[in-house]
Amino acid sequence: MAGVGHTQDTVVGDEVLMTIPNQGPYGISVGPDKQGKGLIIVSWERLPGGRFGEIQKNKGVHIGDCIYKLNDCIMHRVAHKEAAKMLNDGNILKKKVVFINEREYYERKCNESTGTGLNISSSSAGA
Repeated sequence: MAGVGHTQDTVVGDEVLMTIPNQGPYGISVGPDKQGKGLIIVSWERLPGGRFGEIQKNKGVHIGDCIYKLNDCIMHRVAHKEAAKMLNDGNILKKKVVFINEREYYERKCNESTGTGLNISSSSAGA
């Protein structure tokens, strides 16, 4: 049987969207990116009884992947400590999480900071 409900995989550059419960454990251990921000999966954690956490069950998410978004918040803009608090905040009732691979994460982060990301705009003539 294939993995639990996954069709997207960060290995091939997909964004993996999951809705996770408001409280963990999620079966992951996270660390900061190179600038001390965001959430990067550094290891899996087994739950009591050897069970897998919600995020582990999705076979399209891997160690080294990054949480790009939590609801509408882009996580590479948030200090790691604050990002971890958001992930573990049981008062956030619905958590939509977008995972991407590390290469894509740093590419998006770099493009945002340098302003070289895809930006479609119309210029006004005559000014």
